[in-house]
Amino acid sequence: QNGSVCVMNASSDQLQILKRTQGCLDRIRENRPDIRLTTCWDMEPNVFRTTLNELLCSNAVDGIFCDDAQTVVAAELLEELGRKDIPLVGFDLFEKSEQYMKAGYIRVILDQKPETFSYLAAKSLFEYLADGVVGECADRLCA
Repeated sequence: QNGSVCVMNASSDQLQILKRTQGCLDRIRENRPDIRLTTCWDMEPNVFRTTLNELLCSNAVDGIFCDDAQTVVAAELLEELGRKDIPLVGFDLFEKSEQYMKAGYIRVILDQKPETFSYLAAKSLFEYLADGVVGECADRLCA
């Protein structure tokens, strides 16, 4: 479907967020050059909300991609405006974002499971320090 997608980035100080946002933009441009992209970068929460509200109220956006926890802010606004017709894709699964997804205000949540990353890193470090065990991935990365 043709239209306009707003790609919202609340924080440009985290490299991984910038890379995934750029990856999203590149993928859309490559596969769907007919989709117009509006990018909103590095916003404070109130500015983020105000900007998105203006875009939605002027019907200037047909879809939203949020690259961080601002997904919940966007979903709250969609609910206030009664706009289940605007697809919202975002990152970070929280209880609140899951509720908005079940209610139909978020279409897709990409969950990174940071608690799993942290657990695996600590476990690998312990296994290395305690038993000298080097994980399978570490062997391939160091080779």
